[in-house]
Amino acid sequence: MKGNLTDPQITSAVDLTEIISEIYKKKWLLLSFIVLFTGGGVFYALQLPNIYKSSALVLPVGDANSNPSSMKGLGGLAGLAGISLGEQSVSKTQMAIEIVKSRRFANDFIDKYDLLPKLMAVKGWNIQTRELNFEEEIYDPVNRRWKFDENSNMTLMPTMQQAYEVYKNIVSVKELGNGFVSVSALHQSPDLAKDIVGYLIEEVNKTIKSMDISEAENRIFYLESELKNAEVAEIKTMFYRLIEKHTETLTLANTREEYVFKTIDPALAPEKKEKPSRGVIVILAAVFGGLLGLIVIFIRYSSRR
Repeated sequence: MKGNLTDPQITSAVDLTEIISEIYKKKWLLLSFIVLFTGGGVFYALQLPNIYKSSALVLPVGDANSNPSSMKGLGGLAGLAGISLGEQSVSKTQMAIEIVKSRRFANDFIDKYDLLPKLMAVKGWNIQTRELNFEEEIYDPVNRRWKFDENSNMTLMPTMQQAYEVYKNIVSVKELGNGFVSVSALHQSPDLAKDIVGYLIEEVNKTIKSMDISEAENRIFYLESELKNAEVAEIKTMFYRLIEKHTETLTLANTREEYVFKTIDPALAPEKKEKPSRGVIVILAAVFGGLLGLIVIFIRYSSRR
């Protein structure tokens, strides 16, 4: 003999049947929500500008000279002479990554390459002319001037802090785990995205090279002055070796253009956009519209019971 359904089971089955029936009766309402939100999703997706991503693959070449093996035997003598060798505990790769993230570098970078309007006042990119379209209500691209707010009589030029917030979201320098480093940039213009990557690599190399040259020159000057007062032969030998090593650093810095990052695969202007994923936006809008329609139908159904 088959078991009989309990009252709760019967009630649940009836409720589910009634809900499905109610959804079927209100299918046009549900469809209206889906169509409305799908249309809204399409409209919204079409308003979003295409964003392109350009990347370059670089090989760190500066770390091999940051803590040379020839310096290892000088630590004890340098300590006796009261001199710090100043060995780096951070690799040049890590230093380069943090420099790119820094506000000082970002501000100098934006200013040097006149990127402020290209980061803060661009609304799109013309694929035929390959030119940027600017928001002309805030920036005059012909005269290259920021406009004024007539009410406050203040310039509409963004601050460097505002520009930095945009900068840090569009540039990326990260280690890949295989010894290589990826440098990338996002922008509405694939040409500018490519240029930014090239500028970043060039400026990071120049920045760290300049730091190392300045440090080496200062140390050589100090060591040469200390050498004049040294009397112990071993200490003099140490000074000569230190001076020689810092001179090697100077020579390397002055002769190697790609001082920290050597470009293996240069950046190109991408032909395909990175985002937005318009299809995903439309699908999510349709799903949201369908869910909202079901909620409305269920609320109406519950209020009549």
